[in-house]
Amino acid sequence: MVRKGDKVVIAGDGQVSLGQTVIKHSARKVRPLAKGEVIAGFAGATADAFTLFERLEAKLEQYPGQLMRACVELAKDWRTDRYLRRLEAMMLVADKNVSLVLTGTGDVLEPEGGIMGIGSGGNYALAAGRALADTDFDAETIARKAMAVAAEICVYTNSSVTLEMLEIVSELDRYIVGQKDAKRAVAIALRNRWRRQQLQGQMREEVLPKNILMIGPTGVGKTEISRRLAKLANAPFSKVEATKFTEVGYGGRDVEQIVRDLVEAGITLIRDKKRDEVKAKAHVLAEERVLDALVGSNASPATRDSFRTKLRDGEMDDKEIEVEVRAQAQMPSFELPGMPGASVGVMNMSDILGKAFGGQTKTKRTTVRESYELLINEESDKLLDEDKVVEEAIALVENSGIVFLDEIDKICAREGRAGADVSREGVQRDLLPLIEGTVVSTKHGPVKTDHILFIASGAFHVAKPSDLLPELQGRLPIRVELRALDKDDFRAILTEPEASLIKQYVALMETEEVTLAFTEEAIEEIASVAVDLNASVENIGARRLQTVMERILDEISFTAPDRSGEAIEITAEFVKENIGDLAKNVDLSKFIL
Repeated sequence: MVRKGDKVVIAGDGQVSLGQTVIKHSARKVRPLAKGEVIAGFAGATADAFTLFERLEAKLEQYPGQLMRACVELAKDWRTDRYLRRLEAMMLVADKNVSLVLTGTGDVLEPEGGIMGIGSGGNYALAAGRALADTDFDAETIARKAMAVAAEICVYTNSSVTLEMLEIVSELDRYIVGQKDAKRAVAIALRNRWRRQQLQGQMREEVLPKNILMIGPTGVGKTEISRRLAKLANAPFSKVEATKFTEVGYGGRDVEQIVRDLVEAGITLIRDKKRDEVKAKAHVLAEERVLDALVGSNASPATRDSFRTKLRDGEMDDKEIEVEVRAQAQMPSFELPGMPGASVGVMNMSDILGKAFGGQTKTKRTTVRESYELLINEESDKLLDEDKVVEEAIALVENSGIVFLDEIDKICAREGRAGADVSREGVQRDLLPLIEGTVVSTKHGPVKTDHILFIASGAFHVAKPSDLLPELQGRLPIRVELRALDKDDFRAILTEPEASLIKQYVALMETEEVTLAFTEEAIEEIASVAVDLNASVENIGARRLQTVMERILDEISFTAPDRSGEAIEITAEFVKENIGDLAKNVDLSKFIL
């Protein structure tokens, strides 16, 4: 077990022995419990471990969200129950807050340093894990490398590794307040992508993603979850609004453009990854080109070495040079209308005439420091196999791509209402094969959508989820409802996230050398005002806080350049003075976005 950063990982081998005989090579000794909120692994007798898993699951149901309490209660039973005392097994358990070891004597231990090992190869894995703890490796990499070391040394440990990890929800908790069900659904969906990658053969093809429909009023975190998901997933990700698309045959974009955009995102992701792999070699080549610009290509080796030393010491950073870079031909782009056979979508003329203009260069005048980025990128691209980049990108899109389809409620044809807007239901029909699994033609080649994860969201203020086509509802099997925000949520949004609203305003004022501080009472009053305004005018969720904060800090923001060095404290009285008494007839229109 390894806990590092925002991840906790439990890894186990697959070997089960009976005496001196190995009877199984691929046992799953690690599994999630409590709906994925807890992970656990065992060492020892398999049947005994399964009994302990069942007992722990029961304790977690009795004490939900209290792993320590559940383990202590299990340990009591283990020590006192005549049957349980005979069990020969040990367990590692963890949730996002605590890691524990349950021993055969009924003890509950919390390991030091966030790393623990049990079983025959446990000490070898523990030693390897501790040796790697201070490296840049993340928890999963450390766990896998430690298990590999144990498998090489211990005959009772093999290299068939099962691994479970808790990460995504805790990462989302750093930025998004509440909405536990939505965050958990997203976390499970992402983890299932990884689990599918571990399967082999036909089973891997049969496992399809469970697409998600998020339902909730505006401003409760649907879009923010998608934004953070894009950063966490490290996979091709595309966020689109359903309202941008029209039925095939009408003017506008057709839904297949979603997949084309996803392919472009995948190519960018793979290209950046490949650039990092060749960056060291590209840096050497870029340095040679900078030296050519400084001293000429015919300079003596001694002269080049002298300038190379100055270059590496930073003495030449501000010197201006002229370098030859590839000319980026600015050509017009146009979009083919959404019609059958229009399989390329947005088309750039440089894609068609690229070979004719690809060899052209231009002279650019820049400083030595700024030239490095240009030249390194250019040299990196020369070292890349573009066909390989596209091939890997398409494979990544097909297996790990994620599409966030926002505002899906806006393409619902409401029951009992007829009109001229015939393309709404048509967009839903066009989405059906895309979500179910089809092949989309792109300029880079065909792309299968069978294993792309679709997350749809909508406020459904007017339309209802049942207004979606039944076939589309069936293709979004996981339904998550996000609740409206209350006063406690607003208070948490103001203070808890890493980039909370208050921290943002404090940081902005620090640029003017103005120190801004908020009292607890002021934060309470701001949250109260936001709740009242949402109830009185229009409920726009957390976005209301931005309006309120701007109103409160309007005068300070305007006069900040003249108040350098001041320390300003925002109190509840200050908030009331700048907002006004909501108990009276206040013109609330000023707070409407």
